[in-house]
Amino acid sequence: IANDSGVSHLAATMANVPTLVLFGPGDPDYIAPKGKRVFSSRLGGLRCSPCEKPYCAAPYGYQACLRKLSVSAVFEQVQRALSV
Repeated sequence: IANDSGVSHLAATMANVPTLVLFGPGDPDYIAPKGKRVFSSRLGGLRCSPCEKPYCAAPYGYQACLRKLSVSAVFEQVQRALSV
């Protein structure tokens, strides 16, 4: 489990392990690591996300796209990744 960072790309490509990437402002369709065992989790429904900005000016509060990502949603993705 990693945030949208270089570590997630290394895990997915070099280590070839199931990788769950937590996305905030980044667009998983554009920036997610490539691989058969890559899963992503992001909060949907925010009009401002994905924005790809290094700062947050959202009316929902600072980085709501990350802060409101629920533990249960992430846990579901973990279970899915481990079953592959």
